[in-house]
Amino acid sequence: MNFSKNDVCRQPLVNKDLVDNLLDDGIYNSNDKKVRRSVAKILANLADTNEESNARRHSQLVEKGVIRAAHYFLHGHDYELKSSTAKMLSMITMNERVRDIVTKSGIIAPLCKLVNQQDPEICAWVARALAELADTRGNESVLVEAGCLPCLIFIISPRCRHKEAKLDAVRCFSSLSSHDRTKLKIVASGALGYLITISKSGQGLGKMYALATLTNLEHDPAALRIQMIFRGFLGRSK
Repeated sequence: MNFSKNDVCRQPLVNKDLVDNLLDDGIYNSNDKKVRRSVAKILANLADTNEESNARRHSQLVEKGVIRAAHYFLHGHDYELKSSTAKMLSMITMNERVRDIVTKSGIIAPLCKLVNQQDPEICAWVARALAELADTRGNESVLVEAGCLPCLIFIISPRCRHKEAKLDAVRCFSSLSSHDRTKLKIVASGALGYLITISKSGQGLGKMYALATLTNLEHDPAALRIQMIFRGFLGRSK
């Protein structure tokens, strides 16, 4: 466990047989919850990197079968396992080469169900994973069909106070709104009110992503009617 917390040790650990052993059917789904939790934490630690040069580690983890274990953890009743899994997914999705695999694995729906008011860190991990997945063209419809919109709306609403979570959620909306087949669903979801508020009172990248989303929706009649409710609102930046 301690070795996996050290960034210098992570790649060597992945190169060895550690991950293969952890993903043995008798280990990651052991009857001992301490063993299961240790496995989930180690996998999250091994995935923890923000450096593009280390992103190949994510490909290795996916190739070795971490998505199978992630499914098992997310469909269980152990919240600690789910938390570690959300953290892991928020990291491995930064690798563009594994996004299609993750998106089409069926793991999005249980991941979105983790979002709640009591755990803003979970919101941040889920929002980041969704934003990364939506950044790859072709994933938009799958994400929406899996139920990402309600959890994204929760995160951009006042109920979630985590700034990074909000930023990633708005970034995800910006990507989703660029796809013709998901625009109508975004409008129908009830997200526009929050996006308009962010576009008017937000700052920096959050404001920019909100404006980009609304600009992508500017030709939708329903979206325009909603925007007209907010006096003085401009559907696109000048």
